[in-house]
Amino acid sequence: MLVLKILAGRLAGREIPAGRFPFSIGRSGDSSLATEDPGVWDRHAVIKLHPGEGFSINPVGEATVLLNGEPCEAARLRNGDVLRLGSLDLQCWLSPARQKRLRVAEGITWGLVLAVLALQAFLLHRLVVAG
Repeated sequence: MLVLKILAGRLAGREIPAGRFPFSIGRSGDSSLATEDPGVWDRHAVIKLHPGEGFSINPVGEATVLLNGEPCEAARLRNGDVLRLGSLDLQCWLSPARQKRLRVAEGITWGLVLAVLALQAFLLHRLVVAG
């Protein structure tokens, strides 16, 4: 999941998870990240997910987006990139992957391994006693 850390603006210090794509940024109430920061348009930019390739930022219309201080029209995002939309500064991060709790499955697996080892030891013992 992509996380947008707000570096400057009215919501500075907050982290916004981008879980659904396309993820829109703007003043509009239906934006994924709605903000009233100066210089931000109603529909300023959209972040898109390209499976297997990563994320991209696309300004909407004539809106200006700076990527690491440079104007961009459409660009791939990398971990740690800083976006400026008007007076709003965002930093893009990939959130840590959530690992499912596997204790039960791991316990069952180890139990089966031990059961197979015990069965092999039992069969070897019977083979030696019978022989």
